[in-house]
Amino acid sequence: SALFGKLVPPGETPYPALVLCAMIPWQLFSQTLLGGCGVLTRNNDILRKIRFPTEVLLLSHVACRIAQFTASLAVLEIFLYHWGFPLTLGAWHILPWLVLQTLLSLGILFLLTPAGLITRDVEQGLGLAVLLCFYATPVMYPLSWISKVLSGKLLLLYMANPMVAIVEGYRGALLGGGGILQDNFPYQLLITAEVLVIFFTGYFVYKKAEPYFSQNA
Repeated sequence: SALFGKLVPPGETPYPALVLCAMIPWQLFSQTLLGGCGVLTRNNDILRKIRFPTEVLLLSHVACRIAQFTASLAVLEIFLYHWGFPLTLGAWHILPWLVLQTLLSLGILFLLTPAGLITRDVEQGLGLAVLLCFYATPVMYPLSWISKVLSGKLLLLYMANPMVAIVEGYRGALLGGGGILQDNFPYQLLITAEVLVIFFTGYFVYKKAEPYFSQNA
C-alpha cells in the first residue's frame, strides 16, 4: 500500500518478507496464550480425579504450538528463498529468541490459568490484551519507524514490551541482517531479565495456587 511504502523505504527487503518474518512468531505467541489460558478448564475432569504436576498440561500445549510454528517456518523459508534470502547458518539465531518467547508465554500462562479456573473473564480480557499488544509490536511496520514517531518516555515504554525485541530478533535471524537490535546487548540483557522475572513470578504463583485447582475445576 501507499502508506507502508512510505514507512518502509525501497531497499533489499520486500515488505511481505518483513511482515511474515514477524507475523509467524507473533502467531505462535498469540495462539499459545489464547489457547493455553483455558487448558486447565478444558481438563477439569482430570484435575478432579488425578494428582499430577499440572504444568505438564501447559507444557504439552506449548510444545504443540512450537511444532506448528516449525512447520510454518519451513514454508516461510521457501518464500524467503524466492525473495532472495536463502537459508543460512544465521537462521539458527532464532533459537535464543524462541527460548525467550517460550519462557515469556509460559510465565504469562502460569499467571493467568489459575484465575481462568475461577472466571471466564480472564480469557476474554486476554484476547483484548493480545490485540493491543499486536499494535504495540513491530509486526506490520518496521521498528526503525518507531524512533521517528515516539521519543523519550513513550519510546522507553514501547521498547519495554519484550515482544519488540523478540520479533526483531526473528527478523534479523531469518533475513540475515542481524536486526536493528543486534548490537544492543544492554537492551537484550534487560529484556532477558524482564522475561525471566515474568517466568519465575508466574511459576511461583502457579505452584502456590496448584493445590486449589481440583476444588475450582
